[in-house]
Amino acid sequence: MQAIITKFLAPTNHRDTRIKATASAGSITAPYYNKLSVEENHKKAAEMFRAKYEWTSPYYGEIYGGQMPNGDYVWVMVPQCSVCASRALVISGILEDVSK
Repeated sequence: MQAIITKFLAPTNHRDTRIKATASAGSITAPYYNKLSVEENHKKAAEMFRAKYEWTSPYYGEIYGGQMPNGDYVWVMVPQCSVCASRALVISGILEDVSK
């Protein structure tokens, strides 16, 4: 699996405030919602990233994250059971599928 890093992008003359979510698979730029907290905005961007790359099946589990010293956030998906965890590692290519 890949960790998702989310970064705050300040507004410019032409664009509103945004959050950029990046992993090895690619990146997305999500809008910043003023009604949400900073952490909620980062989590929403990470969830949008997951949806784009279809990392939403139960095998991937719930998303958890926290703020890094530089102000960015990092998000990881934690499968809820060991069977799910090993299957997710097979899906992501980290483990070989020995059940065949």
